[in-house]
Amino acid sequence: MKRCSKCHKDKDCGDFFFRDKATGKLHAQCKLCYRAVRQKSYKAHYEKYKENYRERARERRVEKKTEFRIKMLEYLSHKECVLCGESDIRTFEFDHLDPSKKSFSISQAVKLGFTWGEVVLEIKNAASSARTATEGTALNNSVGIKA
Repeated sequence: MKRCSKCHKDKDCGDFFFRDKATGKLHAQCKLCYRAVRQKSYKAHYEKYKENYRERARERRVEKKTEFRIKMLEYLSHKECVLCGESDIRTFEFDHLDPSKKSFSISQAVKLGFTWGEVVLEIKNAASSARTATEGTALNNSVGIKA
């Protein structure tokens, strides 16, 4: 049994977090009191620094978007359409003939938090689907990417 320094109740040792597991030392406050104090301090800390967190998030989004745009331009710069040979990347449109195979919209990848590897895989899936469309299915300017 141990007495909580916050609520002053005698509680079982299992009701206390370990301060140091190797030595078996326990925190002075019980788990319930400790959680209450932590929740209150976390909330106060966030309120105090909310604008800093938001500004850092904004900067990170801009940074990721710029990084993604550069990688996309680099990746597509030496590709061309497998159907018509067009290499102007401004005209590329990624289309899935089987919509159930589409995981996400490539234009929304950064916003949704996808990694560059996942984006490349999605482009390849779209390109693979587009290659099979030469058998009479109209693509409406959609492309398969050829290296």
